Amino acid sequence: AESRPELVRITQEAAAADAAVVAAQAGALPTVSLSATAGVGNTSSVADPTISAFDPSNLAPGLDASAGVSVTWNPFDLFQTRDAAEQAKLARTQVTRAREAEIDSIEQELRQARSAVTQLRERVPLVDAQESLARDNLRIVSELYAQGSASILDLFDAQAAFRQARIQGASLRVALATAELDLRWVAGADLLAPEPTP
Repeated sequence: AESRPELVRITQEAAAADAAVVAAQAGALPTVSLSATAGVGNTSSVADPTISAFDPSNLAPGLDASAGVSVTWNPFDLFQTRDAAEQAKLARTQVTRAREAEIDSIEQELRQARSAVTQLRERVPLVDAQESLARDNLRIVSELYAQGSASILDLFDAQAAFRQARIQGASLRVALATAELDLRWVAGADLLAPEPTP
């Protein structure tokens, strides 16, 4: 039953609610920022001290680099973070209860579907026996009618009884097939896939 669309949807909602709780709780954490810069500075360094600093051949480019870490934490956001976390937890609780209620409903449907299939399967031998009895009765009445020992009304009654028994048997098999499909659907099986061989 875990593959039922309702449970799949609620499971996804539960995962989203869990993520919302984590995101809400993360609002109380400090914010850390990293920064780094690098570049070529002014050409003011002296490559050879024996040469004049104003000689163009003695000038070399300077490299500038810097790195920094910034930590920001606002204690006034704690109240807002707490409220957001409580709301997220409440939403998660609601999803959990909805899933439990859906599971209870599916289990009830499963019990009803299994009961319906069991009852119909138990009726099959009885209906088959009635059809077999009606067929034998029609054969006997037909022979008696051919011998002149039964009336045409007796023959019509036997034919009607046999026809009614066959209709009842066919209706039972249709109801059983429908109940078995319903049971497979309630159990979360793919109705387009072939039914596994017992």
